[in-house]
Amino acid sequence: VTLADASAGMLAVMRAKVAEGDLPAGTRVLELDLTRDAVPSERFDVVVCSLVLHHLVEVPPVLGALHDLLAEGGHLAVLDLDTDPDGSFHAQVDDFHGHDGFDREQFSLWLADAGFERVTVVDGVAVTKPDGDYPTFLATARRA
Repeated sequence: VTLADASAGMLAVMRAKVAEGDLPAGTRVLELDLTRDAVPSERFDVVVCSLVLHHLVEVPPVLGALHDLLAEGGHLAVLDLDTDPDGSFHAQVDDFHGHDGFDREQFSLWLADAGFERVTVVDGVAVTKPDGDYPTFLATARRA
């Protein structure tokens, strides 16, 4: 298992989970920011993004980088927020510059434009916060 993130805080959480045995022994934790870093040369069979992409300003270039991270025939799974019309999911964050969720059709088009095939989007689990539930979607796709 390889975990990657650009946030120092998230990297620390991941490293602690590995050290505490909450994640498999041998799990690698990498600092990686696909908005600025080159795509590593290593290829993966599966890439999973969970509630990550809505934090980015420019999503399509990162989807292209995720495509490049996959081995031929590799699979991508993205769980992220459906469109949040009032922006309440991140209302407590003063400097949030990402997306208030995504339109599923637009996200599917971005995946296709990045070179993915067999794109599917289905309902995900709701994220529950004190002010209510926020719907998510699970998008899956394959690198040809």
